[in-house]
Amino acid sequence: MFNVNPALYGSVFAVPSVLTDKYLKLASPAAIKVLLLILRNPGEDFTVEELSKRIGYGKADTLDAVEYWVSENVLVKNGTAFTSETVEPRKPDDSGVNAQNKSE
Repeated sequence: MFNVNPALYGSVFAVPSVLTDKYLKLASPAAIKVLLLILRNPGEDFTVEELSKRIGYGKADTLDAVEYWVSENVLVKNGTAFTSETVEPRKPDDSGVNAQNKSE
Protein backbone atom coordinates (compact mmCIF):
# COMPACT_ATOMS: atom_id res chain seq x y z
CA MET A 1 0.00 0.00 0.00
CA PHE A 2 1.23 3.50 -0.80
CA ASN A 3 0.41 6.77 0.93
CA VAL A 4 1.56 10.33 0.37
CA ASN A 5 4.13 11.54 2.87
CA PRO A 6 2.07 13.59 5.40
CA ALA A 7 4.86 16.18 5.62
CA LEU A 8 3.97 17.26 2.06
CA TYR A 9 0.49 18.46 3.04
CA GLY A 10 1.68 21.92 4.09
CA SER A 11 0.47 23.39 0.79
CA VAL A 12 -2.25 21.71 -1.27
CA PHE A 13 -4.58 22.51 -4.16
CA ALA A 14 -7.77 20.90 -5.37
CA VAL A 15 -8.12 18.55 -8.31
CA PRO A 16 -11.75 17.92 -9.25
CA SER A 17 -12.57 14.23 -8.82
CA VAL A 18 -14.03 13.99 -12.31
CA LEU A 19 -10.59 14.69 -13.74
CA THR A 20 -8.99 11.71 -12.04
CA ASP A 21 -12.04 9.48 -12.42
CA LYS A 22 -12.49 10.13 -16.13
CA TYR A 23 -9.12 11.19 -17.53
CA LEU A 24 -6.26 9.69 -15.50
CA LYS A 25 -6.07 6.60 -17.69
CA LEU A 26 -6.67 8.47 -20.94
CA ALA A 27 -4.43 11.54 -20.66
CA SER A 28 -0.75 11.51 -21.63
CA PRO A 29 1.92 12.28 -19.03
CA ALA A 30 2.39 15.72 -20.62
CA ALA A 31 -1.35 16.37 -20.43
CA ILE A 32 -1.42 15.45 -16.73
CA LYS A 33 1.51 17.80 -16.04
CA VAL A 34 -0.11 20.65 -17.97
CA LEU A 35 -3.36 20.27 -16.09
CA LEU A 36 -1.73 20.00 -12.67
CA LEU A 37 0.34 23.13 -13.33
CA ILE A 38 -2.71 25.12 -14.41
CA LEU A 39 -4.81 23.86 -11.49
CA ARG A 40 -1.97 24.75 -9.11
CA ASN A 41 -2.00 28.34 -10.38
CA PRO A 42 -5.67 29.37 -10.59
CA GLY A 43 -6.33 32.62 -12.40
CA GLU A 44 -2.91 32.62 -14.07
CA ASP A 45 -2.82 32.53 -17.86
CA PHE A 46 -0.20 30.36 -19.55
CA THR A 47 1.11 30.34 -23.10
CA VAL A 48 2.25 27.08 -24.67
CA GLU A 49 5.84 28.32 -24.42
CA GLU A 50 5.51 28.99 -20.68
CA LEU A 51 3.87 25.62 -20.06
CA SER A 52 6.55 23.88 -22.12
CA LYS A 53 9.35 25.38 -20.03
CA ARG A 54 7.61 24.62 -16.73
CA ILE A 55 6.77 20.96 -17.44
CA GLY A 56 9.97 20.07 -19.33
CA TYR A 57 8.36 18.94 -22.59
CA GLY A 58 8.86 20.29 -26.10
CA LYS A 59 6.40 22.80 -27.53
CA ALA A 60 4.80 20.22 -29.85
CA ASP A 61 4.08 17.79 -26.99
CA THR A 62 2.85 20.62 -24.80
CA LEU A 63 0.55 21.91 -27.53
CA ASP A 64 -0.83 18.38 -28.01
CA ALA A 65 -1.48 18.20 -24.26
CA VAL A 66 -3.25 21.56 -24.21
CA GLU A 67 -5.32 20.69 -27.27
CA TYR A 68 -6.39 17.45 -25.58
CA TRP A 69 -7.80 19.34 -22.58
CA VAL A 70 -9.41 21.96 -24.83
CA SER A 71 -11.10 19.18 -26.85
CA GLU A 72 -12.42 17.73 -23.58
CA ASN A 73 -13.75 21.16 -22.49
CA VAL A 74 -11.50 21.20 -19.45
CA LEU A 75 -9.31 24.12 -20.60
CA VAL A 76 -10.45 27.21 -22.41
CA LYS A 77 -8.37 29.46 -24.62
CA ASN A 78 -8.25 33.04 -23.41
CA GLY A 79 -6.71 35.04 -26.25
CA THR A 80 -3.29 33.44 -26.68
CA ALA A 81 -3.21 31.80 -23.24
CA PHE A 82 -4.96 28.86 -21.59
CA THR A 83 -6.82 28.72 -18.30
CA SER A 84 -8.83 26.11 -16.45
CA GLU A 85 -12.58 26.17 -16.73
CA THR A 86 -15.01 25.33 -13.96
CA VAL A 87 -15.76 21.64 -14.23
CA GLU A 88 -19.40 20.77 -13.72
CA PRO A 89 -19.95 18.72 -10.56
CA ARG A 90 -21.27 15.22 -10.91
CA LYS A 91 -25.00 14.91 -11.02
CA PRO A 92 -26.49 12.68 -8.30
CA ASP A 93 -27.13 9.16 -9.49
CA ASP A 94 -30.09 6.94 -8.74
CA SER A 95 -28.35 4.99 -5.98
CA GLY A 96 -27.86 5.55 -2.28
CA VAL A 97 -29.42 8.47 -0.44
CA ASN A 98 -30.72 10.22 -3.55
CA ALA A 99 -32.64 7.14 -4.68
CA GLN A 100 -34.13 6.72 -1.21
CA ASN A 101 -35.33 10.31 -1.19
CA LYS A 102 -36.93 9.94 -4.61
CA SER A 103 -39.01 6.97 -3.50
CA GLU A 104 -40.48 8.80 -0.50
